[in-house]
Amino acid sequence: MEGSTISPLLPFFLFTLLTYFSSTVLVSAAVASPADFIRTSCKATSYPDVCVRSLTNYAVAVRNDPRQLAHFATTVSANRAHSTSSYLSGLSAAAAPVGAKSVHGGSGGGGTEMSYSDCTVAMADSTRQLRKSVEEMRRLAGSGSRGFARRISNAQTWISAALTDQNACLSSLSKDGAAVGGKRAAIIRSKVVEASRVTSNALSLVNWIGSGN
Repeated sequence: MEGSTISPLLPFFLFTLLTYFSSTVLVSAAVASPADFIRTSCKATSYPDVCVRSLTNYAVAVRNDPRQLAHFATTVSANRAHSTSSYLSGLSAAAAPVGAKSVHGGSGGGGTEMSYSDCTVAMADSTRQLRKSVEEMRRLAGSGSRGFARRISNAQTWISAALTDQNACLSSLSKDGAAVGGKRAAIIRSKVVEASRVTSNALSLVNWIGSGN
């Protein structure tokens, strides 16, 4: 029918239009500033505001590289876990009576010592797991496809274990919270929660590049 005739120029026009929009998106992504790249990437995490705040200072080093972003996210997580672990170690040393054994050593002091001890051990182990992850992420640059998959898998396993440790610390505080002074408990919880959030974000970003991005 005469009214249904399709112009032979229509496919060419559609192809040109699609090519234009595709090129525009690619150019926009290529020229995005590192800060914009971080903000966009952090949307894939559970705590995007925390993600942006903790990684903005690394924008120049990250550039627009997802691997570098995941590497620095893991580094930030390890540093935060170490800082929290050191804080808890100091509290444990101050709270434990002279000669008292840790709850993990058999007899212990009161609930306060138990809470500090459980969290201190958990955060120390969390720090160890994250430091291993940082080293594994650092080695990604020189890895082939098989080495890349293995290192990503290792990092995912260790970061997940670190997050489990941090959650165990929070559970310990909830269980024995009444034994830990209110203001001090709030400080401890705040530090551990912040550490767990940056760790969760690091895991999300490592998973992201592990999925092929």
